[in-house]
Amino acid sequence: AGDLEVDCGEAVHVLMSAGHHMSFATAVLLACALCVHSILEGMALGAQTTMRSTQGVFIAIAAHKGLAAYALGGSVLESGASN
Repeated sequence: AGDLEVDCGEAVHVLMSAGHHMSFATAVLLACALCVHSILEGMALGAQTTMRSTQGVFIAIAAHKGLAAYALGGSVLESGASN
């Protein structure tokens, strides 16, 4: 489940470094994908049967949320979206 953010972040980096201008639709698509991913993470967290495994999954989720936010923020900025 954690691979989605890494792949999206890498895709954003590749597009930005290649000089391509990302469309706003691409940024919205990434936001939707991250929403679905968050739902799946919540389901994984709720499926844990012990406090120890719950803590482990929670730490993993919390550790990569910043990276997902960075990828989404970078895609929105690259799309040139205005206020």
